[in-house]
Amino acid sequence: MQTLKIALIALFALTLNWGNAQLLDYQNKVEVVLNDGIKMVMYGRANSLSTTFSEEYYYLPVNLKLGVKPDGTPEFLFVKYTTEEKADQGGTQGAIMHFLMEWGLSAAQLAEAQAKLKAKLQGMGGNFINVKNPKIIGPVDVSAASESGSFKVISATLGDDKSAKTVTSGKASTMPGQKVAVASKMDKYSAQLLAATFEKNRSITDVSLEMNFKYNVLFPAVDGTITLDWEKINFSFEHFSAYYEKQDERVRKKYQFLWIKWTNIEKTGKKIINQSDAHSLYEFLSETKAIDIRIDKNIVDSKIADDVVDNFMQVFMGSISDANTDGGLGDEAAEEGAAPQNPLNDQATKDQLAAQGEVRYTFNSTKIKTKISKKKEVYNLKLRIAVPMYCSLAGNLGTWYDGVKNNKKCVSSVNLNDKFYQHRDINFIVDNKVKDVFETEVNYVTVNVRKKRSSGNEFNEQKTIDWEYMKKSGAVAQFTYARGEDKNSDDYQYKIQWSLRGGVLYPENPIWEKGDWQGVTLTCPMVPRNMEFEADLEELKKAGITRATLQMRYMKHGKEFETNIPITVSKGEALVSKKVFIDEDTPGYAYRLILTHKEKGKLALDWETKINDDYVYATIPQKLIDNDKEFWDKLIDQGKTILEPNADGSVKTGTEILGNFLDAIKIFIDKK
Repeated sequence: MQTLKIALIALFALTLNWGNAQLLDYQNKVEVVLNDGIKMVMYGRANSLSTTFSEEYYYLPVNLKLGVKPDGTPEFLFVKYTTEEKADQGGTQGAIMHFLMEWGLSAAQLAEAQAKLKAKLQGMGGNFINVKNPKIIGPVDVSAASESGSFKVISATLGDDKSAKTVTSGKASTMPGQKVAVASKMDKYSAQLLAATFEKNRSITDVSLEMNFKYNVLFPAVDGTITLDWEKINFSFEHFSAYYEKQDERVRKKYQFLWIKWTNIEKTGKKIINQSDAHSLYEFLSETKAIDIRIDKNIVDSKIADDVVDNFMQVFMGSISDANTDGGLGDEAAEEGAAPQNPLNDQATKDQLAAQGEVRYTFNSTKIKTKISKKKEVYNLKLRIAVPMYCSLAGNLGTWYDGVKNNKKCVSSVNLNDKFYQHRDINFIVDNKVKDVFETEVNYVTVNVRKKRSSGNEFNEQKTIDWEYMKKSGAVAQFTYARGEDKNSDDYQYKIQWSLRGGVLYPENPIWEKGDWQGVTLTCPMVPRNMEFEADLEELKKAGITRATLQMRYMKHGKEFETNIPITVSKGEALVSKKVFIDEDTPGYAYRLILTHKEKGKLALDWETKINDDYVYATIPQKLIDNDKEFWDKLIDQGKTILEPNADGSVKTGTEILGNFLDAIKIFIDKK
């Protein structure tokens, strides 16, 4: 059987990265501690054609810190405010907090890390013996551990919906220096409580932050196979129940808690398990030979073999579920009927969980059905395996507050009747999803603001936000409006226009809208979707197929676009992924498989549709396997009519096909 190269979970194609995708060597891992206590974890680049260690190293995200303006001012603001009037007279009391977070090393820290890396590796034996001149190339190419929730603010004060409003970036920043924003407005009680944790020499404040990331490392090859018997790995409750009851008393007692968990999943319908439960499920299926692992430990390092087996769990779980990292701070207790914990309780334990990058898995019925239909899979482990890993950055706001508490630009108290507060700030916050489309799909977004005063000139200002602006100033564009003698202080208007790649302006004629003083979120008309395409390489090979291509048709900028995602049998990659950008109001797309036969050439199957599902499995039609001549002739004829799209990916006029599927995938397009 041809060796399969197992693609575990493909990394998101980042909008900006450092060169080509990195391959990190699991064995070439080095840790150093800087003089300021920062612990750095580094991986060497993997040499795909050699067992020797590379001298090029990449470091994991480290050193969570407040953002800093070019003039050195920390990007932190905590202002307590009050008015002369009482609440029943229209007065107000409370506080606002707004700050930007980023991660990364200074030039001095990076130089120190370089020196410590070289010193640590000098004289080391084993595979490190050839590492004479190690160099830190840059950070590891990480992606946010999930599309939402990979950047979190944990706070009892800010989490009280009755008294506080919290706005956070949903995804962790994946590059050093890239900023995420936190903003909150509090009433007087929440403001006093938070201020007490800031100012009364508490051990920590009531605001903790975490960022969760995902990255890939390359494991060494081992001599062995792993067989997945999908007829035994049936995830229906009835099947699992019958299978569990057949096990002996020792096995049943050992996995009783997993049985209780599974029963609860069936009752509640929340098909989510944590990392510990996933390990138990994997171990249970391995012990009962539903997952049959056979590795010759006589010819491979035992620890490496054990690590490969343990991390194959990520392959297994990735094939049946969607992974999400929540730092161990999720609502598991609430799911099981227990009372939720106060974030202030046992914070040290929670910080420890966050640092471990706790992963949760949501079962995906589409993936499960696809796998069960295959009945049995055999993975040959003789090629190196890319394994997804998770890491987290966590910290408490008290760590940085001491450095800004005496800075009047950062911390102050004001009376809103002062002349200074005759100015109002208008904030436009870039939605987290927009960060993924800059540089590849979006040139910039223009924001126009106007404010009609009861007397005097009209306030009118424009700002342009592009990627450089976001790197320097974060995800917030601020307009400052001087109230003066204006009595009409509650109304302003704005309009937004996006400049998209290809010379497209959206909307073409923007309209003025009424703004909210709390802020306006800028949302892009396109959303990124990470498409996954999988095939059984052995099945393709037996059918004489050398390549399977997923051909997609979808709407972008209101036009039909095409993307092709190929799987080549000779490369040994059974799962590939590609990020595409689709109009936000498009719930689906059309696709077909193009199979390249080693003798017959291209065979084009019929078009099909999918709605809100980014996973496609290359199923070979039974008629093709049965050599149905009429079916073969049809596919060959359709393969002769394949046309290349335009240079920008849009399809040529007259070759559109989505019009035939409008009712099926419910695409609504403004044809004005």
